Amino acid sequence: MIEVKQALLKRIYDQGKWLMGWEEWECYVRKAYPVLVTTAKKEGEYIKYGTLGQMIGLYSPEYFAKKIGEIAGGCSLYEWQEGRPLISAIVVHGEEIWEEERIMENRLDLGSGRPGLGFWGLPGTGRLSKNHWEDKGKAPPEYIQEQRIIFWDQEVGKVRNYWKKAEP
Repeated sequence: MIEVKQALLKRIYDQGKWLMGWEEWECYVRKAYPVLVTTAKKEGEYIKYGTLGQMIGLYSPEYFAKKIGEIAGGCSLYEWQEGRPLISAIVVHGEEIWEEERIMENRLDLGSGRPGLGFWGLPGTGRLSKNHWEDKGKAPPEYIQEQRIIFWDQEVGKVRNYWKKAEP
């Protein structure tokens, strides 16, 4: 049984800006977390945002993309606070790409099989966020995209290695 600490979840929630209220966010994060852990233990497996949403019963046509991103991000924030890798690295786009990300698609080479833009705002991704490279003119998008792929691949490896060794 995977235990999720209530006090830590509440602290994460209180420090963020969320579309959902506390009870809704907590409920979905608690449902998503074991799904992500189970997926992480399977070598080569990823889970699509849409599939994760279906598995946890998320139905929100107008705000699905935002909510599922907050849920996956909440799981990663929890992991980060526990000193573990960002578990949402294994959550990727399927064929669908949300409209707000489609706008960025040409510059960031987003597409099927990649994490969403919100992943790059999580702690630990550092200088790979849009704010760092675009607003401050630090590096061209092609370089950042290459670095993102390298970081993401390494983070997926860290997630899998941790959860393979963890108790069942």
